[in-house]
Amino acid sequence: MHAIEIAKTPGSLCEKDVPDLYLQVALHRGFSQQMDTANPAFAKAIDTEPDKSGFHATLVYLYWGCLARENGQYPLAAEKLNIALKMAKTLPPEKRGTLLADTMFMAGTVKEHLGSATEGKSLRLASVSEIEIQKKLHSKLGPDFFHRL
Repeated sequence: MHAIEIAKTPGSLCEKDVPDLYLQVALHRGFSQQMDTANPAFAKAIDTEPDKSGFHATLVYLYWGCLARENGQYPLAAEKLNIALKMAKTLPPEKRGTLLADTMFMAGTVKEHLGSATEGKSLRLASVSEIEIQKKLHSKLGPDFFHRL
């Protein structure tokens, strides 16, 4: 957290990295099963993100949803993945990489867990079509959680 304070100093060359630094803190805490402190770090990553509807903000919501799922917080996971899904759909195909496909797949698994098997399966199948679009674009953009590119 000290690195974030240094990066936030006016005139800092690292000021643009603040949202990603908060994301890294959130990821570390989430993977350490500390969602009570990861959730505020994810929120700070979004709050400090200058492009609230861009690739990085969408990535934050995707990771937030994934780690909420991993930590058994399925309603929170569904909420964050639904936000990521809406945001990823607005990004042009050549600029979204696998954000949409990965979000569809993860949102599908969460929906299945929460009892919406048909909707979950539909989302997971749609993720395959999105991967095909990205392959045709020769995309190198990730996150590519499932190594499908």
